[in-house]
Amino acid sequence: MSDQEIQALATDPEIQALVAKDYLPYWQRDPGNPSSRAREIVELERMLENPVTKPKNPGQYLQRIKAQKHDLESQTPPPLTAGQRDKIQKLVELCKASFQEGMLTQEEYRRNPPGAVDAHTAWDRAKKPHVLLYKRGMQLLHPHSEAMDLTNIEKFRPATPTRNLHLDGQVPGVFALSAQAKAHYDEIDWPHPSESLDAMATRLKGAGYTVRKRRGSALRTPKETPRYTARMKALDKGESHA
Repeated sequence: MSDQEIQALATDPEIQALVAKDYLPYWQRDPGNPSSRAREIVELERMLENPVTKPKNPGQYLQRIKAQKHDLESQTPPPLTAGQRDKIQKLVELCKASFQEGMLTQEEYRRNPPGAVDAHTAWDRAKKPHVLLYKRGMQLLHPHSEAMDLTNIEKFRPATPTRNLHLDGQVPGVFALSAQAKAHYDEIDWPHPSESLDAMATRLKGAGYTVRKRRGSALRTPKETPRYTARMKALDKGESHA
């Protein structure tokens, strides 16, 4: 997969005009949806036709109806030929593979550790054209889909297991046992309450773990930490903290 392949398909004369414009999702074009533009046109026309509800300034309503009809006509996905469908399908697959490269994981996106914003900004600048092509292609291929997340790329954000607590992140998280840790609970070398955090960090680093410390926080022994005591009590009862 390469940017050249995507560019070649996006500029193919058979589909270039189709993938160069945005389209309204089906829920905005469905007259049966109370929030759709099509439904708004129906309601406004009904008000103008009813002598009881007819407004004193019908010109503004007529302009609104005209604008909404124009948007519906210009932003409704047109029927596709077999050749156009094949090319757009390939373009969608190439764009999807492209924007998945360098995507922050769900944990990084949620925790926001240092560097996450810059990484996301760089990814967004590089992949925005491919994201837009993907969204337009999906609307063209599925013009009558009622799926609210049809073009939502968050469905493809990598979901990796929690590696650490990201104590330097904006949302650092708290300690919790994973399913794997619970299954091997008796095999884990748990720290003793009397072990200091410095000693624990040294031991964990020696075992190959990454140890992070929140900037500016003071080191205290686990038994001096109220939250640690609460967690230990919860673990004794078979509970966990998210």
